Amino acid sequence: MSVIVIANGEVAVRLGTAIEAQDKQVTFIAPTSHAAEELAFAFPRALVVHGDGRDPGVLRQARVEATGAVLSATSDDATNLSISLLAREAFSVPTVAAVVNHPHNTRTFEALGIPAVSCTQIVADALMSTLATRSVKG
Repeated sequence: MSVIVIANGEVAVRLGTAIEAQDKQVTFIAPTSHAAEELAFAFPRALVVHGDGRDPGVLRQARVEATGAVLSATSDDATNLSISLLAREAFSVPTVAAVVNHPHNTRTFEALGIPAVSCTQIVADALMSTLATRSVKG
């Protein structure tokens, strides 16, 4: 199975590493030529496309018709939602998931059936869990 990742920076690298560790093919869509070059260097077996993941032509270049999943992890919730809906509705990608940067948008993703991860909520939960396991004085 192949997985398309729309992200850059450390998120893209970590997702790509995890996907390749599962013996899956990773394809990246990178928003800048610099990000595309860095990903191509870090992942020589991966297909790397420079462009906007909201563009159906860019998704086609990334071979969206043959992919099993699209993961959208940009810094913009509207972009992540658009990419997820386009992949699922226009290209019938069986699995889509996205990052939600602003937790108040989580309900929108859920209402549209897009699995979403809120980084803010994960961090808050982890910190509260750490606090709960430590002895707090005062």
